[in-house]
Amino acid sequence: MIVIIDGYNLLFHDSWPYHEGALEDRRKKLIDLVVSFKQKKRIARVIVVFDGCAGIGPYKKQTSQQGIEIIYAICQGKADEKIISLSKHLNNVMVVTADRRIIKYTKRNRSSITSPQSFTQELLKTQRRTTPKQMSLPTNDVDEWLEEFGLDDEVEIPKNFDEKLPQVPEYTEEQTQEEDDALLDEESVEDWMKWFRFKEGDYE
Repeated sequence: MIVIIDGYNLLFHDSWPYHEGALEDRRKKLIDLVVSFKQKKRIARVIVVFDGCAGIGPYKKQTSQQGIEIIYAICQGKADEKIISLSKHLNNVMVVTADRRIIKYTKRNRSSITSPQSFTQELLKTQRRTTPKQMSLPTNDVDEWLEEFGLDDEVEIPKNFDEKLPQVPEYTEEQTQEEDDALLDEESVEDWMKWFRFKEGDYE
């Protein structure tokens, strides 16, 4: 497909969101959006046609920017004729304009028409950034992650991790320190040591 854009018709349309700043900056913004659109949509050829006349700035007749063909038609109104002529000599053309005269004659040349409003929406869609997906960490593959971070030799996860921990009697404020020390009897200590795989004599 070949897309031909009526440059100033799009740039000055009510649906175009960038109306502030110097004309040259606004034109550059349009071209930047069209470049991104062409790349992301993989359009074969895109031609932007502007009227070129005194008071707006010096223009070359034709130039290119990042794969976009830009035609500056000398004198106001010449852009219409250039777009109509291009649609006549090219195949599979889509014309972006709201100009009734251009629409009338390019349709005769079997070109499809897209309004500035619809095309602006397509341009803006290509600029939207997708929100990065949140990465979820695996909950049942601890060994692999420990190995990934070089911790497999330093950290040992008990195989009985999901088993119920040995119960310790509840502590009350009325109990003395001696009673508190007696809470962990020899049997309870052994249970905890087994759960953490401590061996007798490891910590003396």
